[in-house]
Amino acid sequence: MRAHDCTPRADRELTVYAVTGWARSWHIENGPKGDLDWHIELTQSAKTTSSKCVVVEIPDPQYGTIFAKARQDFLDLIVNSTINQKSRSSRPSG
Repeated sequence: MRAHDCTPRADRELTVYAVTGWARSWHIENGPKGDLDWHIELTQSAKTTSSKCVVVEIPDPQYGTIFAKARQDFLDLIVNSTINQKSRSSRPSG
């Protein structure tokens, strides 16, 4: 099974939502069972515990150009961030 053989996106999965939060970590859901979504762990602030996070997804751009833009917008926001040893993002320098 390839990643794009999964169930088609529908309803709210085709909507882009704007949220504000601290991006603690992110990864691409890939591999044989992955759907190539970007999974982003958000918290209210850098000091909020991960137990109070929400995981958001940005689907593969094959489902719409709006998702390609959402991915680029996210990359633009984190371009100067660094990841510490606990795989958490830190405030951009400068």
